[in-house]
Amino acid sequence: MEFPPAPFGADSGSSPRKQVLAIEPALGAVFACNGCEHIHLCFGDVHVRTDIAGFQSLVILLNRAAANFEIWAHNQRSAA
Repeated sequence: MEFPPAPFGADSGSSPRKQVLAIEPALGAVFACNGCEHIHLCFGDVHVRTDIAGFQSLVILLNRAAANFEIWAHNQRSAA
């Protein structure tokens, strides 16, 4: 998996423009970009760029989906 290049500032004392927030080699990576002020999610060939509010909404959605999956899986085991 290739990640978009992470350019550095013009002077040697500046910090990287992209800060890795999470990386899972088998799945992808999430990083914040100081240059465009967006959050980037990379999964294989898929690259999603969103603002902070969109990222936070995605986190809420995925947490809700995970919780509902646990309930669904429990119900499936109980019905078997």
